[in-house]
Amino acid sequence: MIKTIKILVVLIICISCTSKKKEALIESFFNDVFITENKTGEELHKEYIYIETDRPLKDKLLFFNEGVRILKETNPLLSDKKENLSFTITKYTESDYNDLIPFYKEIIKDVYVITAKSKVIAYVLMKEDKIYAFNTLQKGSQGPGYFISDFN
Repeated sequence: MIKTIKILVVLIICISCTSKKKEALIESFFNDVFITENKTGEELHKEYIYIETDRPLKDKLLFFNEGVRILKETNPLLSDKKENLSFTITKYTESDYNDLIPFYKEIIKDVYVITAKSKVIAYVLMKEDKIYAFNTLQKGSQGPGYFISDFN
């Protein structure tokens, strides 16, 4: 019985550490995109993005850079350096916001919610320890959300 409890404690600690590691990666990505802005698209892609296909890098970067542009345009709060704005990162399953976009159950455990000034500003889908997607699309106001990820 004690051995089982020890194993459960270790598993809970490991899951918590993994979640914190992912949150730190997302925070670093958003800081690099919105605050420091000192990395090229290629550097950001290499450091933060989960690579899935063998498509040429130039094609991936084209979609990635467009995705970053859209992220910046749709989140002017984060781009305003005068605000010295902070943001929070929460696992979707642990978020207490009522107006979250619904996602399919298969991906919920890998979705993180980015908020600033008490407003949801973005969602990030993780795969392993990297970002799989950071732009979403929702059909209608009640339909499920879809992640756009043509840069993997």
